[in-house]
Amino acid sequence: MYDLIYVSTAKGSPSHDDLKKLLTRARERNSELGVTGLLAYDQETRSYVQILEGPKESVLKIFDIIRKDQGHENIRVLKEGDSQSRRFGDWTMAMVESAYFKAIVFEYL
Repeated sequence: MYDLIYVSTAKGSPSHDDLKKLLTRARERNSELGVTGLLAYDQETRSYVQILEGPKESVLKIFDIIRKDQGHENIRVLKEGDSQSRRFGDWTMAMVESAYFKAIVFEYL
């Protein structure tokens, strides 16, 4: 099992519908590659934090796609490496918005 946690800044201010579309794409891709995780977005700071977990090759493949995505910038890896088990079980990608953002960042760092 491999984990990667990153933060980034949204370009512009994505709408709730934009975030739902992003989540749908992430769920489809993650399901195909055996990756689970969580995506959090904070409207106030326009910041994303995402946790990816799964086979190392799959996590790195997805992160490469994410780095090329034009919807955000200032991507910074906060944590990366092997882990003992999944924290998000069967969640191909869960999503939370502003109210939970800071709690998630502090809990997993």
